[in-house]
Amino acid sequence: MNRYKKANEGIHVPEEVKKRAARPGGTRSNIRWMGAAAAVLVLAVIGGAALRLGVGMPDDIPDESAEPMALINNDVPEDIEGPGNTGRGRSAGLPPDAQPFVLAEAFPADGSEAKFDGDLNGFLSRSAVQLFSQAGEDNLVYSPLNIYMALAMLAESADGESRQQIVDLLGADSMEALREDAAALWQTYYLEDELGISAMAGSLWLRDGVSYNQETLDTLAEVYHASAFSGKMGTEEYNQALRSWINAMTGGELARQAEGLSFDPDTVLGLVSTLYFKGSWSDPFDPGQNTQGVFHAPSGDVEAEYMNREEVHGTYFRGEHFGAVPLGFQVWEYSMWLILPDDGYTVDDLMASGEAMEFITARKYEGYNVQAEEAIPGWPDQEYLRINLSLPKFDVSSDLDLSGALKALGVTDVFDRDASDFTPLGVETDGPVYLSQAQHAARVTIDEEGCTAASYVDLMLVGDALPPDEVVDFTLDRPFLFAITGEGNLPLFVGVVKQPNG
Repeated sequence: MNRYKKANEGIHVPEEVKKRAARPGGTRSNIRWMGAAAAVLVLAVIGGAALRLGVGMPDDIPDESAEPMALINNDVPEDIEGPGNTGRGRSAGLPPDAQPFVLAEAFPADGSEAKFDGDLNGFLSRSAVQLFSQAGEDNLVYSPLNIYMALAMLAESADGESRQQIVDLLGADSMEALREDAAALWQTYYLEDELGISAMAGSLWLRDGVSYNQETLDTLAEVYHASAFSGKMGTEEYNQALRSWINAMTGGELARQAEGLSFDPDTVLGLVSTLYFKGSWSDPFDPGQNTQGVFHAPSGDVEAEYMNREEVHGTYFRGEHFGAVPLGFQVWEYSMWLILPDDGYTVDDLMASGEAMEFITARKYEGYNVQAEEAIPGWPDQEYLRINLSLPKFDVSSDLDLSGALKALGVTDVFDRDASDFTPLGVETDGPVYLSQAQHAARVTIDEEGCTAASYVDLMLVGDALPPDEVVDFTLDRPFLFAITGEGNLPLFVGVVKQPNG
């Protein structure tokens, strides 16, 4: 208990900000479990150097460095379970006093839900081409939702053409529309029940003695539900507070990455947003059916452990050059999609042609528009079959530099010290404020029970029917794509597995 209190010394919430900052609250009623991933976004706005990620991570993180800390209440119960806990629901590594569950302010008082009218799928399609070109022979995974929300927060801190380029990339008609879209995403992805959790949390890390534009801070608190803290930048206490907050909000899934984070003494503002979700398959695999087999990786064959199901009734989707099957989570609207190129084609071919993104973002099943009284078509080539599925257990990760991709996608001014405009921050620095680094790291792991994934983004601103007889064998023994989609088929994570063993 004393170590938590000591770590919080000198860290406080300014009264003028605290009034408007969002707080972790109760649970949402009638909610649905999303599925299987975890993500963290780290956005650092600084007036000198930056929030830095260490290059070398220690092999073993001490238990204390990974323990969650309830900074909001400045108090932690003695019986907190650590982030390594693999349980479900509220015991999934998030202490009760630090859980980023539903914020009451995020939902209308009348119980209605906002509808996301934005273009997250369009952002996925535009960004995927740029990011997947970096894969080579390596695994690659990223979170479109993760990056989307980080860029939306960045747009709140920018103005003029710097802001407009971000708004355009995210497919919004205006900043006001982007705020509505962000609020709707927060509502959509704040989910919790006995099967698991999906939760976002946000925070503002302020520098003692620095004056900020209160309107900008209020917007970040109201739209992105960011709690506010203040302390002395560059001190180990403040650095550890940041790491502990991230660990608490993400169940410790990113403890190794968070261990390398620290604020430079010249940092003037840190914006941190987290997304955590973890789920179980609706039909878990039987470990007794696992087999050892060969995976044909680009660099050569490797041994892999395969999870198997024989003649399971399901829908098999066909594209011009691929086949695909879904793995459902315990809420029917959320799935992991497995996309295997046909013989003679590669995942790079599917990405370059646009086939993969067309399928990932498409409506898969037929629906019905009640208002228009007409059917909504699903994917044109699908068939209900008996499927022999053989899927390698995988643990894949990647580190991406977003700078080149963002510039190629039209976000250029924020990187240019002579063109950047971050006046909404209201901070005074010796030189112009501009974005010097944009990094994204992600990891996705699956096993017999389900899937867990984590990612962070750090943006550094510096100053200065009846089953048919046909059976399909769906053996993913060569590089394949996967996508984790949520309500409304919105993409959370997209990746390519080229080496199942990482």
